[in-house]
Amino acid sequence: MFGLDLMPANTMFASSQDLNFAGLWRLIDSEVQGLAIDDVTKEWNEGKQQFEKEVGLKIDDLMKSLGGKFSIALTLDESEKVKVPGPDGEPLEIPRPDLVFATAVNDALLFERIKKEIPSQDSGITISKENGIERIQGPAVFPAIPSLKPLLAFDGKHVFIATSPEALDKALAVKAGEAPGLASTEKFKKLSALASTKGNGFSFADSRLGELLMEAQKRSMGDAPEE
Repeated sequence: MFGLDLMPANTMFASSQDLNFAGLWRLIDSEVQGLAIDDVTKEWNEGKQQFEKEVGLKIDDLMKSLGGKFSIALTLDESEKVKVPGPDGEPLEIPRPDLVFATAVNDALLFERIKKEIPSQDSGITISKENGIERIQGPAVFPAIPSLKPLLAFDGKHVFIATSPEALDKALAVKAGEAPGLASTEKFKKLSALASTKGNGFSFADSRLGELLMEAQKRSMGDAPEE
């Protein structure tokens, strides 16, 4: 299952799907063209041209570049607490969250196109390459959690979007067998034993995530006046 080997043991929510982007795009385009309604066809084709002009890529080339597999994983690090604004405006303490999105690609087209848009000066964005992985590192964007710094990376076969460099490093450590992953946890083993390992995707949600949300809700309502 794509992406499972990128999910750390403290993953609270995960999803992985297979999707033939090129095939889906061809189907949608052919259906619209097949309507043979002049106004609709004209507007559709003009929309495609406008998209390609603004993005700087041919839609067909972009769809062929995508590998048809993607995954997302949300982790919560309970060893590091962070404070975020609560529903009542008061600080709410939660385990540090991180998110890693990964998509398979057939070439560097998407990553290189994004890289071209990076400002050359005074942006706080850095570009580096280490161990065959090219990274575009952004500055901190959420003052409440300064460790969250968005990151885009490319390893030749995947494009990653992560909320921090640490999140990507942990995902890659799982893939390299250097850290335990979600698949090694007893909870995931029990759940996966009840389902088929064949298919075009999977989703997972740890009960602990719901518990943490309930705890946060109770704390936020603790000082609420009784009606």
